[in-house]
Amino acid sequence: MMFSVFPCLLCASGAGGCAFIFFFSPAFSPDFEGPEFKAFCEACYNVRARVPTLTLSALRNLLLVAAAGKPMTIADLAEQAGQTYKQTALMVGQLSEGRGSRQGLGLLGRIPGADRRQVLVLCRPEGLEIAAIFAPGPESAVQRAPAASRTDREYLAERVLPALAIALQHLPGITLGTFAVLLKIAEDREKFAFDGQRTAEIARSLGISNLPRHLAVLSHAGAVPADQGSDQRRLVVLASNPQDARAHIPKLTFAGIELLANVAAALCGGAPREVRVPKDASLEAAGSPDEVSDFEASDYDVLPIEPLTPPDLPQGRADGADTT
Repeated sequence: MMFSVFPCLLCASGAGGCAFIFFFSPAFSPDFEGPEFKAFCEACYNVRARVPTLTLSALRNLLLVAAAGKPMTIADLAEQAGQTYKQTALMVGQLSEGRGSRQGLGLLGRIPGADRRQVLVLCRPEGLEIAAIFAPGPESAVQRAPAASRTDREYLAERVLPALAIALQHLPGITLGTFAVLLKIAEDREKFAFDGQRTAEIARSLGISNLPRHLAVLSHAGAVPADQGSDQRRLVVLASNPQDARAHIPKLTFAGIELLANVAAALCGGAPREVRVPKDASLEAAGSPDEVSDFEASDYDVLPIEPLTPPDLPQGRADGADTT
């Protein structure tokens, strides 16, 4: 079964003639609809609004420190993040008080270690507030106490950090803003598919002023590793709305669906569940988008999603144990 990356304009006739127009067939998965993925999306939107310059890699490092539950060395953090010591030291500087004349974000703190040459890294209250956004529930102990509860640290270590690791494995260097745009396209896929919602709605919803730059990154052939063909490597494709030449409609490509299906599955603690796309013929016979929920299994094509695993790294120890 071929999965077209280009939106098309099709008319669903229904019993009384042309009832609604759909632009492409959106993907459906229990993992996309689960509370874990929805909460993760909202957390990413919230944190991006608070810290617009944050990269996804920097967020991962911040949450690694929060998941540790106690101060950790830069060497330990580098090992868990799969980075060089120099890369991690530079990122810690950005996340803490800064380096030289460049002001830091104030999310991490640095304190002396066992000897005068050792530096330990810990979460400041501002950093713990960021971690609390990703922890389960509004009353997270991450926000209430300097050291996060074991439950919260386990959730960060076992669900959120593996999801971020999968995303970073395929999107190294991506900003949290660009990742938030990708998540928003996934969340609103039915609105784009059935309503022809404009991409401008993404900018309005997320409060992003430079949306074209984020879309350019996601629709570029270099968005994912080069061992795939150029058309297969784009995460998002943009097409003009046949009803409005000034508007564009974003759609996840197969690569985009596969990546986010694995991110959502990691948040649920398992392998990706079945991802289905309504057949065009079934949509054409429907009277309205509301009828899609009544489709039977024969009305869908199943996408061959490949399970992706995060790098074999100690992704955030929830017991606070030393890694040396």
